[in-house]
Amino acid sequence: MATRKKPDAPMTTDKSRAGSGRTFDVTATPGKAESQAQMKTLEQGLKLFREQRLAEAKGWLEKAAQGPEANVRLTAKTHLSVCERRLRKPVLELASADDHYNYGVERLNARDLEASRRHLEISLALRPDTDYVLYAFAGALALSGDISGSYENLKRAIEINPANRNSARQDPDFLPVSHNPLFQQLLHPERRQSF
Repeated sequence: MATRKKPDAPMTTDKSRAGSGRTFDVTATPGKAESQAQMKTLEQGLKLFREQRLAEAKGWLEKAAQGPEANVRLTAKTHLSVCERRLRKPVLELASADDHYNYGVERLNARDLEASRRHLEISLALRPDTDYVLYAFAGALALSGDISGSYENLKRAIEINPANRNSARQDPDFLPVSHNPLFQQLLHPERRQSF
């Protein structure tokens, strides 16, 4: 028959919660409570980190990095540096017309129309009459609701490179203006009615 080992610390039942049956270690020290709180803070921070809620996780991890336990501080600081790195916005160094064009198209695809228009305008200022930039700019203007601006830029892109007409017929960026009579004439000149 095995003998039972006595508990290391005396346990008592919490009388304020009669009937709960909970027992607490009466020898708990404030340091132990702080360590447990630090661990719970870290766990919450890591949960948010895994959910990619980095801005929220950052606050929890900063708090956990201040606690008494060295290993918890290290884990918190490691994850905190990853959060900060991911939350930092990269500095764009766009110098050439093609840099601004590529970024403008990327922003157009992300439907950030204001940034797209701005960078495509810069690209056009650096290299005017570039058909593919005029075409992209026309698409950004169409999505922004600028019908006349879109028409003028697309017309010029087609004059420079007639293949842009076929591209525009199938491009969803021009869908908002596709039923406009000006665009109908521009994209489908073969349909012109003769009187």
